[in-house]
Amino acid sequence: MASDKPVPCGPCKFDDFTIDAGSWSTNCEEGLCEDCENVHRKIKILRNHKVISIDDYRKIENVSISLICEHHGENLELFCQSHDKLLCMVCVTSNHKSCSGVISMSAASKNAKQSTALSDLEKEIQGTDLDAQEFTKNRESATKEIDKQELMVKNIVFETRTKINSYLYKLQEKLLLKLGSISDNCKSKNKEFLQKLESKTEMLTKLKEQTFT
Repeated sequence: MASDKPVPCGPCKFDDFTIDAGSWSTNCEEGLCEDCENVHRKIKILRNHKVISIDDYRKIENVSISLICEHHGENLELFCQSHDKLLCMVCVTSNHKSCSGVISMSAASKNAKQSTALSDLEKEIQGTDLDAQEFTKNRESATKEIDKQELMVKNIVFETRTKINSYLYKLQEKLLLKLGSISDNCKSKNKEFLQKLESKTEMLTKLKEQTFT
């Protein structure tokens, strides 16, 4: 049964980013998000890689390779070079008696290590590793650029805050000066009124004295 569990993008996971993959590289055996798939297709050595959808990958995700002969139930220990096929001992005695190129799996493995195909594969792996290193450098460069942009924005925010504080300080000084002027004017008028009131009071006092004397 196919799993519904999200498959992470391999290159992004390498950079500690968790992004769901939309496709699967059967050669690299890892998931690819849309951006990484585009990069994957642009790299010359990776262009011929088979890339399938995640839905198709899920159909084969849990398919395992068995080393047991499906016809005889015996271990697959031999390899027929003529038919390019893995064999068990029963297969040899029943269907491959006349085949002269039946060798052990270990011998076949040694021959494979000396093959041109394996040499090409090693070169491809090395090339892929170099591409991965270059991709990592690009990501690191992108991270540094993000840090640079973050610092620039922080400086803009700090400068803006400084300008706002300066404006508020000047506005405060202006308001305080205006308040002081209004206060002094009110005090002056109040003093003038009190002086007139005192003068009237004195006049009333004298009038009272003259009236009742």
